[in-house]
Amino acid sequence: MHAPWTIVIVLHAVIATSTLVLGTFNAIRTVRGDTIHRAVGRIWAYMMLFVSISGLFIIKTHEPIDIFLGGLALWTIFSICAGIYNARRGDINAHKAFMLGSYFGLLGAFIGVIVVPTRLVPSWFLYQPILMTIITICIVAVSGLLVSLLIKTNGRPLVKSK
Repeated sequence: MHAPWTIVIVLHAVIATSTLVLGTFNAIRTVRGDTIHRAVGRIWAYMMLFVSISGLFIIKTHEPIDIFLGGLALWTIFSICAGIYNARRGDINAHKAFMLGSYFGLLGAFIGVIVVPTRLVPSWFLYQPILMTIITICIVAVSGLLVSLLIKTNGRPLVKSK
């Protein structure tokens, strides 16, 4: 029997997948610093912090992969905070370095979670391939819709505050 998904693991997986889509969008965009970049970046940073913190609650073993992912989560929390701090003080090179480092760490964690057969994602793709494929497509589609909405509104909020 394959391991069950807890609510923390589900939220972690869904938000991590969405974060991967948003991070890729901002990383490959050539325009930097505009309202779209900042809006996507803010959402991405909040999501990265959630993924990192929730990841610390998922770790249950002392296997090397879990120790590595725990360390990566702690480093990512620091790195995202440092990236935000540097953007606010105008040090764009440091901001870029911290954010791209976090993005590549996310890619590395994603690869680790996918290729290690004892992780939930590969085992569930093995036992429930159609369901997992549909879920993955839905997550990527919703993330793409969010990016499309941000582009359409030029990164401005959809609802005006009073």
